[in-house]
Amino acid sequence: MLRSHATLLALTFALVSCGSRALDLDGQVGAQPIVTASTDPQVFANLQEGVAQIAVDGERLYWAGWGQKDATSWALRSCGKQSCASDVITYSATQNEPVSGPFALQGGEIFWLAYLAGMPHVVDILACPVSGCVGQPRLLVGNSNAMSLTVDEVNAFYAAGSDTSSVQIYRVPLAGGSPPAALAALSRGDVYELAMHGDYLYWTFTTSSPSGLGDIQRIRKDGTAAVETLLSNQVAPTSLAFDDNYLYWSKYSDVGALYRWPVSGAAIAPESLVGAVRSPSAVVVDGGQVYFAYELDAFDAAFTHCPVAGCNGFQALAHDLEAGLAIDDRYVYTALTNQALDSSDFRSRPTVQIHRFEK
Repeated sequence: MLRSHATLLALTFALVSCGSRALDLDGQVGAQPIVTASTDPQVFANLQEGVAQIAVDGERLYWAGWGQKDATSWALRSCGKQSCASDVITYSATQNEPVSGPFALQGGEIFWLAYLAGMPHVVDILACPVSGCVGQPRLLVGNSNAMSLTVDEVNAFYAAGSDTSSVQIYRVPLAGGSPPAALAALSRGDVYELAMHGDYLYWTFTTSSPSGLGDIQRIRKDGTAAVETLLSNQVAPTSLAFDDNYLYWSKYSDVGALYRWPVSGAAIAPESLVGAVRSPSAVVVDGGQVYFAYELDAFDAAFTHCPVAGCNGFQALAHDLEAGLAIDDRYVYTALTNQALDSSDFRSRPTVQIHRFEK
């Protein structure tokens, strides 16, 4: 089963707390290299660990890895796009401390969420230069209940709450020096994803009710207006993405779909781009195409793409996805495995190949 954004946030979308090795240039645990090169030109790197999230910038590929020692060990790493196996940085590596949240890149730094050991829902927001931590990671926010994170050029935005409290949306300067400022107070529930477009911060909000329905909401990043509920009572909304004119998202269910809606806020019904697709997720919009992952069955997933104007059928471009998608100006990157995702071997000794495909 492909690890959806919401599932990873709730279960294993793991970044890690501060470990004793802030920088590991050779990418090894003991004598075992984490990353090795491949002779297959389509395989960017072989990894001796599972992958929960990937991202890419102009110089490096980043991933949250798990299982390099056992199923409870996690790491946040990157490697150079020119020579991945010989240019690996480990920002943080630890055991028994998974964190429900994504990492984010901005201004030459990487930001992530880290549980405090033995203290559920107590989370630090940490940062390091993408070139590697010098000493301990920088503490941006301490002792929060953060569940999701995104950043722009000036601020980090995060949602914080617990099983028994309402959710708050906060803003804090990336440079530090100021306490977090509350932008919005929501009811009890979960904010699985934060995303930005223009002057607005967007999120999906699911209440604690058993209905599984959620809302897509937004607020101005400067906090000068109230929360707007753009679309309500959506089934399992997740994986927000944007182009200049539209907001895109997926309905993550066995009979799922991809939708878009004008960011202008026009009072029209969402437009269905793809219907009757199983558990679509990892939506990325690039160059007039919408890329997404979806499940073929309970233990196999694929990715594909089609024009943003609408899909008239599509075919799987790669099978055995283990994580989502990342796109640069030339390639689509994704994590694949030839192991059965329901096998004990994969859970205890995962191996993954980072593949890249020409756009």
